[in-house]
Amino acid sequence: MKMNFQSASSLADYQEDLFNRFKKDEDLTKELSQLEGNMWVKTAEHIAPSNLVIRHLCLIDLIKKESSYKSRIMRLLEVLSYSGLIWAEGYSYWLYTKPFIEEYSKVFGSIYFTMIEKINSGFQVSAYTRDKKLYPAPFGDLRDTPLEDDLQGYVEVDSCSRAIVFKMMHRYSIKSRPIGLNTHVPKSSYDIRIENGKPVDFKWYEGYDKKYKNKKDEILDSLNPKRIISIFCK
Repeated sequence: MKMNFQSASSLADYQEDLFNRFKKDEDLTKELSQLEGNMWVKTAEHIAPSNLVIRHLCLIDLIKKESSYKSRIMRLLEVLSYSGLIWAEGYSYWLYTKPFIEEYSKVFGSIYFTMIEKINSGFQVSAYTRDKKLYPAPFGDLRDTPLEDDLQGYVEVDSCSRAIVFKMMHRYSIKSRPIGLNTHVPKSSYDIRIENGKPVDFKWYEGYDKKYKNKKDEILDSLNPKRIISIFCK
């Protein structure tokens, strides 16, 4: 086992590369030592559950052709979706997570397809319309992109409630419900309105490397008391 602390963008890129190679049927057994020796993932599973942890566990099982992490992956899915209501990190990070879960379901059985459908539905129901397309509720680290094509065609509703997302006409109320030290999950409540099909004064996500002004701001966000307390409120 090759002990390492790879995380953030470096780990995300590494996972994406392995996932693409897996789909090409490449032999990735030599990568298992690196994957299984990741101490950041082992720690984050408990104090900062995230898309990266789920992707990582999926990759290990897919490469080993065994579903050893099946129950842990489901537990993480439940936590990060507020029991299937919506993805806590926002729609963009749901898109980073979903392909791994879909592939896992194809290989080990369809147990996760219901969860995928529920989370997709949460984004549909809570969406707003711009230029005749549905856009995801403005929360989390979110890029300015519409819902996937297969989630379009749903008729926008005037009001809805999905975990931390409350919509009433052209206004959203996003409630604070952090999940450990995961900085993609909103730590504070806020209200936001939609004007001309766009959320007013919402900061779009442009990548983790552009999320913070400096390392100090990143650490302060991660170690915010609300996030720390949420570790013990499971």
